[in-house]
Amino acid sequence: MRYRTYTLRIEAEEGTRLDDPDALSAGIQDAEDVVNDRLPEGFYCKIDESGEGVDLAAVRALEHYAGEDGA
Repeated sequence: MRYRTYTLRIEAEEGTRLDDPDALSAGIQDAEDVVNDRLPEGFYCKIDESGEGVDLAAVRALEHYAGEDGA
């Protein structure tokens, strides 16, 4: 049963490249482990790239409008 859904956004400074994709995977796994360690028994955290349950087009639109407004 889904308790809550959050959007994890990974950003980089302008012009920054990710030369080691394994570092991203390791970082995501580390973040998942930290959250799981803090959750009460019976709860768990799953971070994936699917966007399941999240309207990614709406997220992109909000980011676009926020950028236009200078926010």
